[in-house]
Amino acid sequence: MPSISRAARRRLFLGSAIAALSVSIATPALAVGPYAPEIDATGDQVIANNQIVTDAPVDAAASDPIIKTIVLPTESSASLSGNEVRASATANRQSNALEPDALDLMPATDSTHLAATGNDVTAYAPTVIAARQVTEYAPVTADTAFSSVSMLARDVVASQLEITSNRQEALATGNDGANALNLSGGDGSGGAGIAVAQSTGYGSDVSAEMSGIAHILTREVVGSDVRSEGNLQRAVSTGNHAANALSADVLGIESFGSNGPPSMVQPYGEAEVNAAYSVLSAQQTSSDVVADTQGGFQTTTLGSVVEAALRVEANTLAAAAYGNDADNKARLTADSIDVGYNGGAIANVTNSQSAEGATLADADGGTSMLILGDAIGAKIAAEDNSVQAVAIGNRADGNQLAVQATAIRAPEGSNGEEGEGPRIVGTAQYDEFGTLSVSAPFSVQNGQRFEMPVNASAAGSVTQIKTTGGLVDASITAQNNSATAAATGNRAANGLALDGNIVATAADLNSAQVGYGDVQASAGDDYDRAGARIMAHGDVIDSSLQVAGNDVRASAIANDVSNTLAVSGNEISNASGHYDAVAGQEYAGFLAAADYALANFQGLGFAGGNGEEGSETSGYRPLISSDIVGSFEARGGSIIDSSVAIEGNAQVATALANLASNSLSIEATALDDWGGYAPGSALSSAQIAGADLEATSDMRIAATGEVIDGSVAIRDNSNVALAHMNDAVNQAKIEAVQIGELSGADAELFTDPGWPGLAVGDHVLANNQMADGSVTVTAATHGLNGGFDAALTGSRYAIAGNDTGAEAVANQAINELTMLAASAGYASAGMANTQENHAGVLANAITRVGYGASGTSDAQMVVERNTTTALARGNSVLNDLEASGLPVSDFTPASAELTGWGEVSAMAGLASSQLNTGEVVARSQYAVHGVVLNGFGAEGSALALNGNAVSASAIGNNATNIVTLSALGQLPTAAAGTVQVNNGPISAEVSGATFAAVPGHLTASRLGITGNSVTASAVGNSAVTSIASLR
Repeated sequence: MPSISRAARRRLFLGSAIAALSVSIATPALAVGPYAPEIDATGDQVIANNQIVTDAPVDAAASDPIIKTIVLPTESSASLSGNEVRASATANRQSNALEPDALDLMPATDSTHLAATGNDVTAYAPTVIAARQVTEYAPVTADTAFSSVSMLARDVVASQLEITSNRQEALATGNDGANALNLSGGDGSGGAGIAVAQSTGYGSDVSAEMSGIAHILTREVVGSDVRSEGNLQRAVSTGNHAANALSADVLGIESFGSNGPPSMVQPYGEAEVNAAYSVLSAQQTSSDVVADTQGGFQTTTLGSVVEAALRVEANTLAAAAYGNDADNKARLTADSIDVGYNGGAIANVTNSQSAEGATLADADGGTSMLILGDAIGAKIAAEDNSVQAVAIGNRADGNQLAVQATAIRAPEGSNGEEGEGPRIVGTAQYDEFGTLSVSAPFSVQNGQRFEMPVNASAAGSVTQIKTTGGLVDASITAQNNSATAAATGNRAANGLALDGNIVATAADLNSAQVGYGDVQASAGDDYDRAGARIMAHGDVIDSSLQVAGNDVRASAIANDVSNTLAVSGNEISNASGHYDAVAGQEYAGFLAAADYALANFQGLGFAGGNGEEGSETSGYRPLISSDIVGSFEARGGSIIDSSVAIEGNAQVATALANLASNSLSIEATALDDWGGYAPGSALSSAQIAGADLEATSDMRIAATGEVIDGSVAIRDNSNVALAHMNDAVNQAKIEAVQIGELSGADAELFTDPGWPGLAVGDHVLANNQMADGSVTVTAATHGLNGGFDAALTGSRYAIAGNDTGAEAVANQAINELTMLAASAGYASAGMANTQENHAGVLANAITRVGYGASGTSDAQMVVERNTTTALARGNSVLNDLEASGLPVSDFTPASAELTGWGEVSAMAGLASSQLNTGEVVARSQYAVHGVVLNGFGAEGSALALNGNAVSASAIGNNATNIVTLSALGQLPTAAAGTVQVNNGPISAEVSGATFAAVPGHLTASRLGITGNSVTASAVGNSAVTSIASLR
């Protein structure tokens, strides 16, 4: 490994990390002028499309549309089905398709060159699509107002009524483009490109609003079937939308010239691509994008329901807002790709997105069934209905490059300047100025940033069934309904796949996401809780009430990414010029450098500040918050010879600053080391956040307390509030029969508390995380049922298996590096993990469940297996390194130097450091589990409070390190080193936890309070490390 001084190699997280984020926000935004942008496109076959809307609104309105029927049905059927009400407005829309034959194109002398700079698009390629769309002071509005799809009926006798598959919607889009380029033929040495730039400029808000109702209104229903199913109400608003697809199916690809870096994305959105087959998409919004849906699905009877079925099923109410939305795909299929040592980059997909306006989605409405009378012999169901509010600043769920050939030979090439030799390729980097770059012949690059608020709200989202009378021999079900509010700043799914028999090349996958705006999601409120409810004002006789499998979620995520790099082949050889693989922070940036390199960077806010404006050292801290106020209820007057079940319902509030899933895999028969070097791999993930995170979930569970010869089960419901500042899952897997060596040396790992880490070796993985600000979580469950005058007679009342969990974590990571050689394996493997936390962390969990009544007679009252958990962590990591098939005979002994820093050297090495200075608190206060009988007490009954648990666990630094070795011969050297430093207060508190039975008079009865537990655990540093050898 080249000699690098410690001072030059590393920067403090609070130094270089802040510098990278500061430059990103300080650099001027991608400017869009009010007049014509320029397209410069050159090639043998060219499509150029330039669209501009300025100083003019684009509006569409569907006002007061009514789809209605009035019937008096007897032994009849009536249907409102497949109707559509829509208001749709789009400023610019284009669709471009190009299908050339390779025989019609001149051979390329230079790589394809694509660029998006300010207002201009440049595209040079033998065959190319160049597209530009701009709105400036051009608001787009789609409004479907007071839409009604309704069926009115008098008495319904032996008939079928239905409202099905109707659509009420408003769709608004600033810019919409679809581009497809499909190349086929013999010689694919020409190249092809798609370059797209879209801008929603100032004064160009995009708004979609839908208000309406789908309603069935009848009088008495007898012996009939009434249903509302599969209806859709939605408002969808999109600033920019692009779908770009490039494919080439050719016999062979030969030499290309080199004309610059394969891909580079500047922090302010300008992008450049130089690869033979390439897709470039650049999107920017400077105005707000808003979606608002107010509606609902209602079925009302102005009379009783007798021997009939009422169903409201699979209806959807949605509001979705997307600032920028792109789908970029490229597929290259050939018998042979062989460009030699003078070739340039072969294929690239690059996505650049910047959201500088607010993104807001509000869905208000739910499912309601109202029976003004009794339900006798009736089946009433509300199932599989959903309310969705989704707001995403930038979305790119399909950045994908797939390459398939019998032979892929694209090694390092010259840099295009006379007199200079081969360059090293295979480096994915995010530098100190916020610039993204890749250098491999095959690459995917993603750059995203958002600056303004992203909010999603699902209000009035309850599913409710209500009767004013009683229930006799009836079945009432509210099941599998959902309400979701999801707000995300940046979201991307990036993938690169190479598949060949012989592979000698390099590939990079590089992604960076940065954010500065608040992200908030909410479902329900104190006045109108989300969830599901059944309410009968009369007695429930010989009937069943079921509230089951319903789900309420609120999710607020600043940055969310999934990165996948997969290489498969028979024989895979080194062709990058690298002498080792490097992952982590080196010099002034975060990078992954190897034949196969995957790099991820995510940043939020300005880390290191206290959030106070005007302070030179302060950093703006965005608010990432999710909030749920929900309830699950089944109530009646008295429950007589009937069953009530509230079970399997879930409520989850999630707040995440940075979330990443990174996967790098290599699968081959042999990783050859001909020429002295086998291919290496590197995975680097860096997450830096300075933000305030809040997640709150308030759940109420309620059931009738007066039960005679019946049963009530409140069981297996879950209530979770979770907030993680940084969360990463990093997985690298190298699997072959033979794995040759690259560096010929041990893996060297550097990871110090307070310093970004670095891993150097043949196959390496580095994870770096830093958190500042606050992480606060509260989960509260209230389920105190019964009443002062209620009684339990000949019945069973169970409150069992319900879970309340609050989890707050600053930094969490799962790092897995697996290297499996079936026979010969000589490569080194190393993993470096570095986590630094300065954020305050608080987890608070509250549970109050039980039963209160005047007394019980010949009954069972059970409160068991309910759990309340508060978990708080400063830093938490699982490091798992597995290496097999490594027969070595001449080796340097492993070493671990752990002073003020951590340095590990071994054939199989693992180094981990954690620094926590934030206060970490886990708390549960006044958890109540009880049975209280205030009247005649218990007669011939059984009362049990068993196996309930309340726990609080707080840990400053938590690490589990596992190294697993196996070999046919001598095992490789191995070392695992851990450094943990905690300077923050750690506390765990459980106060006022109660497991109480107050039965009053106890006559011929049993009372048991057994197996309950209270646990409070606080640990500054916790580490479990193992090295296991398998033979």
